[in-house]
Amino acid sequence: MARKAKLPERRARWHRLQESAGNGKHRRTWDMTIDMQYGGMSFTDLYAELESIKTDYGNEFSHFKLETDTISRAYEDGTDIVTYVYGWREETNEEFDERLAQAASKVAASEERDRKEFERLAKKFKQKT
Repeated sequence: MARKAKLPERRARWHRLQESAGNGKHRRTWDMTIDMQYGGMSFTDLYAELESIKTDYGNEFSHFKLETDTISRAYEDGTDIVTYVYGWREETNEEFDERLAQAASKVAASEERDRKEFERLAKKFKQKT
């Protein structure tokens, strides 16, 4: 008895928040960071920063987290510690459709590769029946 094909489900995951500025072709996007390294940051300042992020991005994301990354500088002594802001959300319709299309193209490419391999081996060994 064959199994029923499982319907694809929407996924939820952490996304790194991004900021952008500029217009047209000069528009730039970068990862949102919180600078806690150089001057330090008091808890009240950090709380105020996190509250502003929550009000700005609260409609898009349900949960937020901070994650730090240590970056060493190649030509200078020392390291930089960068704190990124992540938000938890379900994937959008566009991301869901793109993920399904990528999965389908992966399966099609695998089947094509297998078919070519089968034809190559069939020629090589001249199937005898």
